[in-house]
Amino acid sequence: MVIVDASSAKNSPQDDLVAGHQAAVRTINENLNGLGGTGNPIELEILETDLDPARAAACARRAAEDPTCVAVVGSLVVSYEISTILAEAGVPSIPAVPCTKDEYDNPTVFNTNGGHIAMDGGKIATAFASGAQQPGSLTTDIPGIPWFVDVHNLTLKAFGLPEEDRVVAAPYVVDDITPWVKKSVENADAVMLTLVNNQDTIDAIRARHTLGITTPFIVEGMSITPAVLEALGPAGEGVLVASLYPATDTVPGQKRYLDSMREAGQGERIGDKSQMGWVAFDLLQYATQGLGAFTRDTVLTALRNVTDYTGDGITPPLDFSRPAGPGPGYPRLYNWTYYPTKIHDGALVPATETAEWSRLPTDILRSDIAWTGSPAPDTSSS
Repeated sequence: MVIVDASSAKNSPQDDLVAGHQAAVRTINENLNGLGGTGNPIELEILETDLDPARAAACARRAAEDPTCVAVVGSLVVSYEISTILAEAGVPSIPAVPCTKDEYDNPTVFNTNGGHIAMDGGKIATAFASGAQQPGSLTTDIPGIPWFVDVHNLTLKAFGLPEEDRVVAAPYVVDDITPWVKKSVENADAVMLTLVNNQDTIDAIRARHTLGITTPFIVEGMSITPAVLEALGPAGEGVLVASLYPATDTVPGQKRYLDSMREAGQGERIGDKSQMGWVAFDLLQYATQGLGAFTRDTVLTALRNVTDYTGDGITPPLDFSRPAGPGPGYPRLYNWTYYPTKIHDGALVPATETAEWSRLPTDILRSDIAWTGSPAPDTSSS
């Protein structure tokens, strides 16, 4: 089962993420003899929250109360701390990306990437590597989720940067993002883009190009797909990208992902966002090889027995047999790496010759930059 913050009414589709789920499940069921190679097909069910905390909690309870649900895999939810509900029911969770503080805490959560810590930290590290000294941020003001903006202030603070006037928040629905692009460069010598909708990212980068702004723009890999690259055209040239995965098929695991997406007819949705969902299912497949019976307990035990998952080279070795993280605030943070990439000639390419991951310094990975989530809503009548 998958739970995602998706809402057509709020213009927040998760089509790229779901494409990764679908490609992974297709590959597992059709090419790998089902879950764990045991002949048992994965049944994919996707629940959407409409970015409503109460509905997200209801989705988590539905998964917890469904005896056929042995794991929640590939979820992306910022609107509510769903893993707390899942953990109480003993349901293992492999998020597409950790989004809330509980997903860095709960012992039933298995994170393959560092979530916003790796993405935001990677963007700041990329800004420093480009020569910037005072980077800022352009993000989205999501209605009802004010901490989505707050976390960017905290991330800047963790890197020793002053918070004031460095985070510019554009409206959730905006016809012309140009005024916010102009404002974002007033007090910054590099700008990190964390815009919810890909179209806003496209419009912001185009506005930078049209205005002749030379301040480096740095985006996260989950905003980049072949369609976005095509839409950017020349405006995208030189834009820096902090990616969660390598931008080259010379890495075996990356080639598996690319082949899976193309075979599923999802080539236009290749990118970090679909890959984070795909990798979640890949870890599940890796952990359950030869598993005799599929229950919450057996799947949880299988995941805890994984000590060396790399996805064939796309991550450093991940050992889920013990708590991890650089400190007590992140017991479920196993991977705080990112790949420096860039847009060149209309493609996403490695920014370094070795195409290797970079690891964030542990001294900036402090608990105060972990997303804490919005206050728990009253869901007793939901």
